[in-house]
Amino acid sequence: MEFTDEIIGARLIETITAGLYDGNLNCIREYIQNSIDAGSKKIDVYFENGNKNLVILDDGSGMDEVTLKDALSLGKSTKNSSQIGWRGIGIWSGVSACMKIVIITKMKNKPKFRIEIDNDILRTANRSNEPILKILSRATSEIVQRPQGKDESKDSHFTMVRLEMILPTQDHLFTDEDVRQYLSKIVPAPFNLAKMPSLAEVEKWLKQKKVPSLCPEIHLNKEKIYRPPFSPSKYYDVITYHDFVVKGKLLAVGWFLTTKDYGELKWPDGGIFFKKKGMTIGDENLIKSFFNGKYNQWQYGEIHIVSEDIHENAGRNGFEYNNADFRPFLDDINHFIANLQNLNRYKGDVVKLRTFKKISKDLNEGKITVAKKELDNVLKSYTKPRSYPSEGSLRSIKTSIDTHSEEVKSQFEEMRSNIANTTEEIQAQMIKEQEEELRKMISSLPKPVQKSMKRVKGDGLLHPVITFADALEELLKKKTKQNPEKFGQLTQLAYGWGDVTRAKKEALLTVHPDYAKNRRFGAMLYAFYDLIINEYKHEKGNDSLNWLEQTSREERLKVTREVIAVMGLLYRLVEFSEPADKKSK
Repeated sequence: MEFTDEIIGARLIETITAGLYDGNLNCIREYIQNSIDAGSKKIDVYFENGNKNLVILDDGSGMDEVTLKDALSLGKSTKNSSQIGWRGIGIWSGVSACMKIVIITKMKNKPKFRIEIDNDILRTANRSNEPILKILSRATSEIVQRPQGKDESKDSHFTMVRLEMILPTQDHLFTDEDVRQYLSKIVPAPFNLAKMPSLAEVEKWLKQKKVPSLCPEIHLNKEKIYRPPFSPSKYYDVITYHDFVVKGKLLAVGWFLTTKDYGELKWPDGGIFFKKKGMTIGDENLIKSFFNGKYNQWQYGEIHIVSEDIHENAGRNGFEYNNADFRPFLDDINHFIANLQNLNRYKGDVVKLRTFKKISKDLNEGKITVAKKELDNVLKSYTKPRSYPSEGSLRSIKTSIDTHSEEVKSQFEEMRSNIANTTEEIQAQMIKEQEEELRKMISSLPKPVQKSMKRVKGDGLLHPVITFADALEELLKKKTKQNPEKFGQLTQLAYGWGDVTRAKKEALLTVHPDYAKNRRFGAMLYAFYDLIINEYKHEKGNDSLNWLEQTSREERLKVTREVIAVMGLLYRLVEFSEPADKKSK
């Protein structure tokens, strides 16, 4: 069958532009790939016209009229295997992002040429059944020779791609910060060795592994772009290296940094990225989609594909599965990531930063008892044996993790020691405060009780048996004019109680006009004396104060204050009592 122009419709335009480059900013990657393939040493990306236009300018070989026509072909490429792009459609990638694409280019010792593509024509016609070649011809201008600029010479060579009038639906993505982060994540930018000198070791290792070094200077608005990582303090100082070998064939090489912190790392500090010829394939989530399990992102790393048989897909967000090596390669990736996850579990078990933060929080909130219990448990857990992954490439970092573990353990031990000291200090301060409150309580008692207690010093104040009875007994004897041998008899005489349920009995004093209540007060007075104050029972071993003797000094101070408060109340009630015969009158 012979194919004609009419067979291929305009709807294919959407498939090869917006369909492939739905990431919007991905068009920038395509133009930078073309710049690198053209041998560029410097690429400038910048905004103009109030950020409405985005320009990609390189110092690559440039294009003459024939080369420019070839670049505008669809699905056709003259690039070789050492270059990045190979599908022959990248120059059209900006169609979905802007209203017009303008290309100005010059090859050494050749004229300068200009061409522009009207994307609105393509978008308007891409759902029609009109032949695609007619649409492309109508949307694309003629190649026009332009005069040499004042800063250009016969030897000048460059290509400028200008994405004019970024679409309103896209301009929220085409910001300085978004483009900067995108470039840092995707393009083959160099490491910032001023911030992380240790990455010079990675560069040397990649060179030894014959990973193509395609790191031109890329600037965004005159600021140089570097690729992560940028924060040396987040990682152990040991770099993990690993070769991915299938059936004796080296398919990829990887390097990895492991965080010293607890918790998953976010980009630009975390993530494992696949790269081929310096360009990133997919993002940090691609490796998670390949792994049969949960991987905690505690690493930053790169896996560089060195095999020409492992191909990225057209959108460069994944891989083609049509190679015999790819499935075994995925199995090897799975195996390594499983070992990385086991390393992360080991680190979490022995370094225990999560527990450290939890205990620190409890201490800051004053939860001393909770923190002490947690510290006892965590220090005990250090005695438990833990397994480390057998993967050879991970052995070098074990020493760093174990050293970190000992450092955190010593901090736990220091915490526990501080808690012990702090607890003693807190208890001493609390006792001091309790003693002060006890002195204040005593100063509020009736004067005769205070006078009686002045005979008691030091810890004697904590023995109610000698703090109250004398003053109360003297008051009752004075008021009743009676002098019985026992305190119980004195209260019976005063308030007319014997058997609490007995019938009315003559009383000498009254604290309440209701005889029953008066009698109960007398019984309560004696009951309190008998329970708390009765020195005879206390000394004979019938210890009614046993519950108090077994408490801590802090608790005993609290109880003593409460006992003294009751003593003061009882004394005042006796003091307020009047002779019964006076009441009857």
